[in-house]
Amino acid sequence: MSDNPPITVGVVAGEADYAAVEWATYEAAVRGAPLLIVTVIEDLEPTMRAWRLPAEYVHDVARTAQGVVTEASVVARVIANQAGVRDLEIGGKVIRGATRDKLIAQSSDAAMMVFGARSKHGLRPDPIASALAMHARCPVVLVPTTRSTETPAHRIVVGVDGSPASAEAVAAAFDEADRRDAPLLAVHSWKENKVHSAFADPEDSRLIDLQEAENAVIAEQLAGWRQDYPDVDVTYRSMHGDPADVLAQVSREAELLVVGSRGLGGFTGMLLGSTSQQLMHDPPCPTLIARHRERDGQTLFHRFTQAVPATRP
Repeated sequence: MSDNPPITVGVVAGEADYAAVEWATYEAAVRGAPLLIVTVIEDLEPTMRAWRLPAEYVHDVARTAQGVVTEASVVARVIANQAGVRDLEIGGKVIRGATRDKLIAQSSDAAMMVFGARSKHGLRPDPIASALAMHARCPVVLVPTTRSTETPAHRIVVGVDGSPASAEAVAAAFDEADRRDAPLLAVHSWKENKVHSAFADPEDSRLIDLQEAENAVIAEQLAGWRQDYPDVDVTYRSMHGDPADVLAQVSREAELLVVGSRGLGGFTGMLLGSTSQQLMHDPPCPTLIARHRERDGQTLFHRFTQAVPATRP
């Protein structure tokens, strides 16, 4: 493949992953990046290695895995052609090992990792998607495997809270909105308990002052990016409520939701903030967890120099 880091999509369940493949293909198209489709063949449990499996079984497993990658590549090629990007570079790879560990390792060489999020509606989250979201070494996008029958609104939503991780999310959101020629909605949520009253009067001067202060948080984080991306149509909204609930509500029909890896409540060493964790369990739409690409102790902001015009198929 080319020297540009690829948009890498993990496939493990065939047709159930096609929503993630579609999203990754379009992302690669608008970025002019190669697309890499990977699947993993799990190692045998240590207790099973003493048993010699029939060669035919081993070959069938490998053949099935290659078939998953091949079928996903065909789907990606059709989507790329429909988007008008017929020269999109598409590669495939079958990896042996522990799925979780191998996909995390693959993220070291990726510009972005894309994975299908199998929603459990509040129950135990998908362990592989969770591991990628927390440990990947590049931005991660979780795409709901159950697609809505309605066409998503052409809008990018980003969560803003004034934290450094939020600044990364804002940067990624402006970049996505610019490439997709989509309007950007910045959302900041806050709770009334900041004024020590769950039943505060909306006309209370303390609430009004707090509302103005919270609006200033958004304005400050957006100011510089508005100058860098003058063509992006930006609006912002400050809302009362739990951040995860507010973002889920606002972005339910959005094209993409962008959040930071940690918020203001995060602490040093924390892998993922509480808001991102809640959204990861049941993403309302394709959800990008913004994160630096790191290698050899240096932070890499990989930028593709040329955006390729692409249209949704």
